[in-house]
Amino acid sequence: MADEDTSGMPSGAAYDRELADFASNLRRLKIDCGDPSLRSISRTAPAGTSLSTSAISEVIAGKRLPSLDFLIALVRTLLGFANDERSPVGRNDPRVESWRANWTRLANLRGEARYAAPVDESVRPVTVGVPLPSAPAGRVLGASVPLTNSSVPIGNSQRLKFRHAPPLLPHSGFVWSVAFSPDGSSLATASAAGMVALWDPATHQAVGKPLTGHTSTVRSVAFSPDGCLLATASDDSEVWLCEPATRQEIGVLLTTEQKGVTAVTFSPEGTVLATAGFDHTVRLWDPVTRQAVGKPLIGHTGPVTAVIFSPEGTVLATASFDGMVRLWDPATRQAVGKPLIGHTGPVRSVAFSPDGSLLATASDDGMVRLWDPATHQAVGVPLTGHTGSATAVAFSPDGGLLATADVDGMVRLWDPATHQIVGVPLIGHTGPVRSVAFSPDGSLLATAGFDHSVRLWEAEEALPAVGPMQGTQHEIDLHTNLVAENTELRTRLGKLTARGLASRSVLTALKNGEGISLEPLMGHRGAVCSVVFSPDGTLLASASADATVRFWDPANRQPIGKPLTNHRDSVKVVAFSPDGTLIATADLRGMVRLWDAATRVPAGRPLADHLGPITSAVFSPTGTLLAIANDGDAVRLWAPATQRAAGEPLNGHDGIVTGVAFSPDGTLIATATDVGTVRLWDSTTYQTTGELLDGHSGSICSVIFSPDGGLIATAGDDGAIQLWDPVTHQPVGRPLTGHGDGITALTFSPDGALIATASKDHTVRLWDPTTHQTVGEPLIGHRDAVTAVAFSPDSSVLATAGVDCTVRLWVPRATDNLVGPQG
Repeated sequence: MADEDTSGMPSGAAYDRELADFASNLRRLKIDCGDPSLRSISRTAPAGTSLSTSAISEVIAGKRLPSLDFLIALVRTLLGFANDERSPVGRNDPRVESWRANWTRLANLRGEARYAAPVDESVRPVTVGVPLPSAPAGRVLGASVPLTNSSVPIGNSQRLKFRHAPPLLPHSGFVWSVAFSPDGSSLATASAAGMVALWDPATHQAVGKPLTGHTSTVRSVAFSPDGCLLATASDDSEVWLCEPATRQEIGVLLTTEQKGVTAVTFSPEGTVLATAGFDHTVRLWDPVTRQAVGKPLIGHTGPVTAVIFSPEGTVLATASFDGMVRLWDPATRQAVGKPLIGHTGPVRSVAFSPDGSLLATASDDGMVRLWDPATHQAVGVPLTGHTGSATAVAFSPDGGLLATADVDGMVRLWDPATHQIVGVPLIGHTGPVRSVAFSPDGSLLATAGFDHSVRLWEAEEALPAVGPMQGTQHEIDLHTNLVAENTELRTRLGKLTARGLASRSVLTALKNGEGISLEPLMGHRGAVCSVVFSPDGTLLASASADATVRFWDPANRQPIGKPLTNHRDSVKVVAFSPDGTLIATADLRGMVRLWDAATRVPAGRPLADHLGPITSAVFSPTGTLLAIANDGDAVRLWAPATQRAAGEPLNGHDGIVTGVAFSPDGTLIATATDVGTVRLWDSTTYQTTGELLDGHSGSICSVIFSPDGGLIATAGDDGAIQLWDPVTHQPVGRPLTGHGDGITALTFSPDGALIATASKDHTVRLWDPTTHQTVGEPLIGHRDAVTAVAFSPDSSVLATAGVDCTVRLWVPRATDNLVGPQG
């Protein structure tokens, strides 16, 4: 196994420090496993791998970061010395996963350091993931200053930049696939709602009504080369062919044996259609007769996730959950050579370069790899800028750019010739991005994701690069030092007098219901997805797309202890049990873990794995149940004490379950869906007791009970909050409106006096649930979509989290006994 080329390794202090810690942990592992000699380790390496003594020495000395394959082989071998058999442990051994996650974090940090290193003495580059203050990231509407990637010569040596072209294209469910028509006049999108929509990319308007023939998630769409046909593939095991111009169905392929179709593509001449399925096979079809051409292509040992023809049509590439990429001759339907082996996780996407000389692959191992399809050899080192699973790849029409996407919602651009990142990530999506596609002329990039949207990004000639603006990214408010500790807040504010301008400003703001912002908590390297206070208010936990959970002291806003790093993918949810003894975390891969809150070590094995992306996890008020929702139509209940399933899942939802909440007395469970409905369930019998209907025009993102149980609040993509009576199941008053984009989260304050909502419009709003009126001005500070909100147990502090990788603390409006009179 060839080690990764480390020429040009950055000397940044942060990276060097992290690498030294990483090497120290490896040396400690070596000692804990019996301190075998380097020669013994080398001789005991897993079959098919090479661990040279010199390379091992360099790695454990912290001289360089090895390739992921090298590290996994080394860790497996060391752990094997702790066993009686002295043989390497399995690749999927749970003890290996934390090393994989740490390596991904380090590789990302190294990539950031490399990108920050000057490439031109006259140009100072912008740090990856930190947009310039003058360029708000991924604004949805009316963006006056575009998000750009840096000006790097591409293809014809023009300096390019990409900016988001609002508005976004909304959908009622997760968007799995996007494709331009050959002439670029149409854009087709496929969603989990079972619908295919056609759009005019110039006007951003839908063209006609959605195509609704499928009965389950549509995972793939493809135009024929002449644009006369559109093929759609679905979990319902059907592939539909229709005429985009007339929107008329042409026919359905007889794919019933394929058990769900994951991908579809036409050959360059349009005479063959290839489909991939969950049954581990690829099938070829005649789109005219709609009959199968020969027998299925068999070779993968897991569901096939992607299929693509080479530009000349002589090679077919397929990718699978088995981590393999295979090449086939579509004429003979025989495999061409051995599989392309290098990824250590499921491969999600494949793409040929326009000249057919390169094949790009994206995998759950966080890597994007480039291959020479003629030699079946990897070309250069992997592209390692993503912090989570890489989900999609696409080449620009001239081959000068490679677009990649990941589960963190980031889209990155690369120069495939140099393997270097081009510019900063394109930020805007608030969930995993599952598909990327360039328009035929390369002027647009379409990205589709689980945030129920498709975004279009415009390519244009860039202005000369300039150095970063002076000043800090996050300005600290004048009053920050006045509210240094949460526990002293009430006392300090009560003693303030109106002797100075600062005092009067703070007092007036609080009395007017304005939120006071404290200095942000920074440390995550990916979007922060969830935030929660411990029941006693002494801890704040945040979960991030960087696969970690961090802990903070909300009084001094400093990190406490080491983060939890056992997850392999974006952590979407973190929750404390009501007694504060357990912490539940859940990630995009469907892994749910329980932790001892005092020691922060795992409390047993994962409750579940591979359930699919987790959308919500919440403890019952007594802590005897944990309700978990994933990207399916069921909610699973678990008993944390026994770590076993508690009864049958709550089934029967019409769409994907997006939120779960228990009533304060624990007798009811509310579940929200992406089709705009909320069901109520008896927590004892697990039977439905009713449904809340017609409150939202789109997906509901969040549902919660008021502290006294007298209200249910729901919020969704339509930007509205609706209050409901849980007894009559009827709306209480009109919807609360004011956000400029979809709402991502909402919560009641523990005293019931406020509702806080987070939105994609970068703001947080406070509402009075009694009057249905806003309280004060929007809380502005996040530089991208806000993803989570949580009140402290005493209702005095509000925590918010966002795509901008930060957690912010706010002091909401004051009550009469909080602030003394002005004078």
